[in-house]
Amino acid sequence: MKKNIKCLFVLLSFTSILYFGILPGVEQPTAMTKKTVMKAKGDLVQLGVDSVRISRAMTKKGELEIIVKGILPTPAYQLDHFEIDIKKNRVYITPWARYDREKIVIQMAVPYEEKCLIKGLEPAKKYTLRVNGAYGVIDKTVTPENENE
Repeated sequence: MKKNIKCLFVLLSFTSILYFGILPGVEQPTAMTKKTVMKAKGDLVQLGVDSVRISRAMTKKGELEIIVKGILPTPAYQLDHFEIDIKKNRVYITPWARYDREKIVIQMAVPYEEKCLIKGLEPAKKYTLRVNGAYGVIDKTVTPENENE
């Protein structure tokens, strides 16, 4: 009987050490970590985008201002710039952030809301805005009639 109790105690101790001591240090893949892989370009990281709205109507100079909302992965990330590429009637917009390795921050998501000024558009033309976020794409159509939406 004492031998069985010793065996059970050793087995429980070993299982506890594995479960509480070793396994928490090993990052287990989850559905969330698989979806949150962000694209990188040098020391820049592509940001996720939640929504896009037009904040100011297209001017006669062909400028359009939009507001992009999303989430920074941690406070150590800071929006660097919007990459804007105009091809015919499509405008491709990609938000890029810079990661500061020197910052010591709490691990939490931080919402951002930034204005993006698009220049070089033809005022009377219909455009499709395609905002490329890290987790997907948001399309928005801009015509001279519905600019204020």
